[in-house]
Amino acid sequence: GVGVEDADGDKLLRAWRLARKPGRVFPAGPGFVQRIGLDALVGSLENRPEQLAMLVRPGDFVRPEQPLAEVWPAEAAGRLTQRIREAVAIGDERDIGQAAAFGLRQLADIAIKALSPGINDPTTAVTSIAYNRAILVQLACRSFPTVVRRFPQRGGLEVLAPRRDFNDHL
Repeated sequence: GVGVEDADGDKLLRAWRLARKPGRVFPAGPGFVQRIGLDALVGSLENRPEQLAMLVRPGDFVRPEQPLAEVWPAEAAGRLTQRIREAVAIGDERDIGQAAAFGLRQLADIAIKALSPGINDPTTAVTSIAYNRAILVQLACRSFPTVVRRFPQRGGLEVLAPRRDFNDHL
């Protein structure tokens, strides 16, 4: 799809909500968002909504009363619930597949624990920090997808998909 700058994402979501009330899609149960198959979801929509706003990112913890997504028109929510739930993999634990922040956090935790007085293992701490640095260097060279994507070939569908940027990972 065609991308729109990140700063426009929040403004666009507010505008969508002001123009019309959204339909909401909720998870079947609580857990960590492990993966979101956004491209597969967009490709699977026969009767497309005009707008789709994903409200969660990989690594987020969701509760049954917390919406995964909002859709416009609101009536589309009922027919899209199953497809959106299938596109958002939710599990009992975090997963590094789409959430690099989780891997960074694990390495930082190892470094902090290794430096504790009870363990005092500076070699492990330095190794963990080196791997965190290597990941951050790769992320710094990467272009992140835009928050808002438009799909003219899919009937003008607009999708808002929040994500973590480099500063979030840092």
